[in-house]
Amino acid sequence: FSDLENVDILAAEKINAQRWMTNRRDSSQKIDEVESILVEGTEAVPRAVLSSSIEVLLAKGRADDALQLYISLDGSQKTPGMYVFLAEYFATQEEWNQVMKLYQDAGGWGCASENLASIAMKAVTGAQGVDQLTKLRDIVDDSAKLCG
Repeated sequence: FSDLENVDILAAEKINAQRWMTNRRDSSQKIDEVESILVEGTEAVPRAVLSSSIEVLLAKGRADDALQLYISLDGSQKTPGMYVFLAEYFATQEEWNQVMKLYQDAGGWGCASENLASIAMKAVTGAQGVDQLTKLRDIVDDSAKLCG
């Protein structure tokens, strides 16, 4: 790893670790860092930090902010983890169409994963008015391509 990559990974883990902090001041400081990302823009922010920020916002009950951050990103800034975090959230809310939109978007940006595929399968079975067998077959085919 280069020094820059190590700093990126450290920053991402620092933001992610704040989820588990019991010290309110430290926790608030990390949330402030995430909020500054929302205000200042994401162009220069490492992908790992963006992904951790989305995870933390969701964990703190700030789904609207997490979704706002995700929407502000271009495809090259997105990670497979972001899609999984958001899909898990939408699945808990039973917003199956949102899960399917995320799944389709992830495939277009090379961010598909087995975890996301399994959440998408659950979404297909929960969605109304969907050709379930065809969609499930498509997801299984996509997953098979991922696995080789």
